[in-house]
Order: sequence, then C-alpha cells, then structure tokens
Amino acid sequence: MLLPEHDDIAPVVYENLGLAYLNLGFDQAGVRAFNRAVGDAEPREQSLRYLVTCSARAGLYLDARRNLERYERLFGPHPDGFTTVALDRFYRVERERQQKVTIL
Repeated sequence: MLLPEHDDIAPVVYENLGLAYLNLGFDQAGVRAFNRAVGDAEPREQSLRYLVTCSARAGLYLDARRNLERYERLFGPHPDGFTTVALDRFYRVERERQQKVTIL
C-alpha cells in the first residue's frame, strides 16, 4: 500500500502496475492503474498513451476518446494509431450491438 509519503514514486509504481495489467490483458485493471499514474497534473506520456489503449480495449470508448484528445494535445498523434474517428466508430458499433441485444 502506498502512503502519502510515497507520493513522489506513486506515478511510476502505478504506471508499472498498469503495464503488467496491459500485458496480461486485464484492461479494466489497467485503466484504474493508469488513471492513478496519469493524475490531473502534467501526465507521464507512457501512462496516458496506455490509458487510451486499455480504455479502448475495455470498451470504454468515451473515456478513451477523452484521454486521446488530451494525449494529442500534449504529445501529438497516438503512436498506436488511435484516432477520434476510429473510437467514435467503435463506440457507435458497440452501442448498436447492445441495442440489438436489448431488443431480442
């Protein structure tokens, strides 16, 4: 457990935890870890990049889009090729799929 006196190392610890979750395919857990690593201040590039990736893989397209916009504003295009257009398309397809399931 990290204590307040560990605030200076917390982003690095949570980033590494997020990377482990990402590599294991635990995307929801990765989102939580990367959110803690990113925080509200100037985020670490790698944490924000993989927060977008985990959010998209977990189906959290609106969160992925919001974080992608922040990433692009701070660091430029996402290295994994995520775009707001693609995330919007994934979101639309998923929403339509859920509506069809609800109707059935």
